[in-house]
Amino acid sequence: MVTAVSLIVQIVVFLLLVLGYFYKRKLKFYMHGAVMAVAVALHLITVFAVMVPSFVLGVIPYYVIPEPLMVISLASVIHGVLGIVAIVLGVYLVAAWAFRRNVNGCFKRKNVMRLTISVWFASLILGFLLYITFYGTTLFG
Repeated sequence: MVTAVSLIVQIVVFLLLVLGYFYKRKLKFYMHGAVMAVAVALHLITVFAVMVPSFVLGVIPYYVIPEPLMVISLASVIHGVLGIVAIVLGVYLVAAWAFRRNVNGCFKRKNVMRLTISVWFASLILGFLLYITFYGTTLFG
């Protein structure tokens, strides 16, 4: 049940990232930042409430330690590393912006934003694939 809620929240996060991108394309930079800040906050909540405990209590002892070179172990570790990088960069960008109306300072962080969204999408996609691998039979009956 908790994992299903986490999946739903991550789908919402994904949709928020897409919405934030559209606000950026329409040059509505304040809305872009606000939507991205909400995405970062939601993501942080699910990471610390669900993903970290699942990784530490389930994935590491049952997959990574006994079979470190197994595909699911490697995919899980890569997902975790990408997720950590995305979180650190996302928090940095939101903190640097801090809901300022003047977004001129944000333009100099454009390359960091591109890197963040790329890493975040890679982490999300890998996370969805891992979710289906771990819970797919219960998800789809």
